[in-house]
Amino acid sequence: MTSFFERVAATSLALKKHVRLSDNTEIICGKRLIRIVLKCGELIRITGLYDTWTAPDGRKVSTFTIITTTPNEVVKDIHDRMPVILRKEDEDLLLDSERFDPDLLRSLLVPYDTAEMRSYPVPALVENLKNDVPECIEEIPWQ
Repeated sequence: MTSFFERVAATSLALKKHVRLSDNTEIICGKRLIRIVLKCGELIRITGLYDTWTAPDGRKVSTFTIITTTPNEVVKDIHDRMPVILRKEDEDLLLDSERFDPDLLRSLLVPYDTAEMRSYPVPALVENLKNDVPECIEEIPWQ
């Protein structure tokens, strides 16, 4: 995926009175959508678990869950957790089904390097799935 979004809710901001984004922008209470990206523009490799199982009525059900961790400095004022993002060089470690080393895999479940990420506000336009236009991810100023 190219990014993920979080909503800065008034309830989560009420105690802090402000949130500081990765570019040092400070915002006051209110709801805003925040886009979180890698600065380099590469795809974000999130970790997760996928399974297909048979329901009691015989239907095949496919499920997926995103593995999360504590937030880094970019995400911490926006949300209390973030997806585990895999570094490109660690991709083979996770996908190698022949090698199972729980300690090695556990070492990958850490917050992504703050210096390699950024966050910024986007228009509410992105909330409607019918809106598949570049304007959905354009950075907007805090008002």
